[in-house]
Amino acid sequence: MTQFADLRPLFQPRSIVVVGASRNPRSISGQPLHHLVTHGYAGKLYAVNPSVNEINGIACYPDVTVLPDSPDLAVIAVAADQVPAVLEQCGARNVRIAIVLSSGFAELSDEGAKAQQAMVQVAARHGIRLIGPNCQGMISTSSNVYAGFGGPMALTYASGGLSVASQSGGFGMSIASMADEQGLGIAQVISTGNEADLGLVDVLDHCIKDPGTRVMATYIEGLRRPGALLDVGRRALDAGKPIIAWKVGVSPEGARAAAAHTGSQSGDDDMYNNLFREAGIVRASDNEEIVDLVQVFSGCTMPKGDRVAVLTVSGGAGVAVADALVQHGCELPLPDPHLRQRLAGLLPPYVSCGNPVDITAAAFNTPHLFAAALQELVDNPAHDILVVMLAALPDAVAEVAAADIVRIRQSQDKPVVVCFSTRPEIAPGAHHLFRKAGIPVLTTPSRTGRAVGKLAAYARTRSRR
Repeated sequence: MTQFADLRPLFQPRSIVVVGASRNPRSISGQPLHHLVTHGYAGKLYAVNPSVNEINGIACYPDVTVLPDSPDLAVIAVAADQVPAVLEQCGARNVRIAIVLSSGFAELSDEGAKAQQAMVQVAARHGIRLIGPNCQGMISTSSNVYAGFGGPMALTYASGGLSVASQSGGFGMSIASMADEQGLGIAQVISTGNEADLGLVDVLDHCIKDPGTRVMATYIEGLRRPGALLDVGRRALDAGKPIIAWKVGVSPEGARAAAAHTGSQSGDDDMYNNLFREAGIVRASDNEEIVDLVQVFSGCTMPKGDRVAVLTVSGGAGVAVADALVQHGCELPLPDPHLRQRLAGLLPPYVSCGNPVDITAAAFNTPHLFAAALQELVDNPAHDILVVMLAALPDAVAEVAAADIVRIRQSQDKPVVVCFSTRPEIAPGAHHLFRKAGIPVLTTPSRTGRAVGKLAAYARTRSRR
């Protein structure tokens, strides 16, 4: 098994020093200290800037060596050519981990790559582990650590089960922001940048062991150690903690862009597909799909199979989701005679009692039809997963249906996924009920079918372990 670093000083630091701290809270060097103070980091906090005595009440020191004690974590925001000297100071003060926000290394030129290697050698000599360089920093909600820069750092994220590890700071933070908009709580977010030392696989290893993490999302441009990801993926699969990966750089043009962005070598895409398949890693195609999948994997129990029952108020939506489900490996079994008879006794005579079960616009006048039909589908042993298509129901009707869906979902262990295109500001009641209950809500039939298909595929992979 691959040996990984102990990252507890990174995600639960008892003390932090910001090196190169600025009084300007809008500058890259000024934001880390500002965000740490604003978000209420409770550990010891130090600043290093030889030009000033204090920043917003935080004492400033001329260099790391004269700090009163040894910080667990250093956040370094100085020019690239100053980083080695700062790491020498960190080594003299027994700092354990450093986040290097500075750019101008391997992503820039061959000379930058040499400077990056020299930086790594200094850190290794002192036993310091590095995140970065050329990264945006990290967030750990359990410790109120917001150690980085950028607009998403100004947000306060609710604690929850999603951990994000990204080689791109912008995409990692955008995934966290989008997840937050959907009411998904965040455990930690980290931008690994050039990965001169520690990388995505080290972070994912930590997340497997982290009791607060339930689902992991990762943005990958390229990896130096694909085999280590295979090891991590298998252990995550055994732990029941899905890894959702967005691998980019699949075209020659994208690979060149990745090299210019973080110095990553993208590698062969078929190799990554095979690795993901063998490790049980769920591949996503963009950040929207990542958030869809995080919703579904966070809000659903593992299905026992891939047989799906669909209940819909829209015939067209039912057709579209049926296509998407079948395209992504699911089965839609037709009701047996007993179930068909039960449904026929509950629903109006013009309702289709196939699969999908289309209760039509009758739902507008009798919203409790949802409860009656859904209960029959849930109770039937031929169904492993339930998909409910609410289409664009208005709030008054949707809220009644949502309350029934939540009640039935909480009374049994089969996963239920809702497709609902009415915006939250138009149907706040229904959306509130779904969010409070943790029921995944997607917005289109194609996205719903794709996410449910990948949930079923993951469950099949786990069952073979």
